[in-house]
Amino acid sequence: MGVGIVSSLLFFCFPLLDAMDDFMLHSPYSPAACILVPFLLCVLYPTLRQWSTARGDTTIIMATGAGVGLGHWVCYQYGYMQKADSFPPYDIIQPTWSWAGLVVLRMAIGIAILVTVRASVRTVTFRASCYLAGYDWNDCNVHKTLAVELPYKFVTYSIIAFNMVFLVPMLFHTFGIERETFFTEI
Repeated sequence: MGVGIVSSLLFFCFPLLDAMDDFMLHSPYSPAACILVPFLLCVLYPTLRQWSTARGDTTIIMATGAGVGLGHWVCYQYGYMQKADSFPPYDIIQPTWSWAGLVVLRMAIGIAILVTVRASVRTVTFRASCYLAGYDWNDCNVHKTLAVELPYKFVTYSIIAFNMVFLVPMLFHTFGIERETFFTEI
């Protein structure tokens, strides 16, 4: 059933992908669309009679997409992203020991940054959401309410994704340890 739904959606959406990609990278309205459309879809998510993790999981997925879209838009606007100089098929870069060492270094730094960002942003947005909604953040069931769950998960995971696509690669670029083909993947 799910494969059928996805297949039918692909039939209608596939011809629009180039236009959507062009809008996401070039339009000044893209940041608003990147954030508002996924957020509104999360707000409109059907409510269940009994609490389930489905709404929270969907919010995490949508927020991650929002952060990735916003991160790519910022990278493109600042001139970091560009098309590759050559046409496909591209040469395969042969791994070396220094290449492997840079992979491990980037992974360690990236994970440390993203875990720190997740912990701090999650705490701040959870407590702010509880405060704004009028709930006690020490209540163990407060994370199940829409007024708390949606904002804190959406903000947390969109910021993580944005940092993963923009901030961390910029940091790697500053340190001279970036993956040389990262910004040519348009």
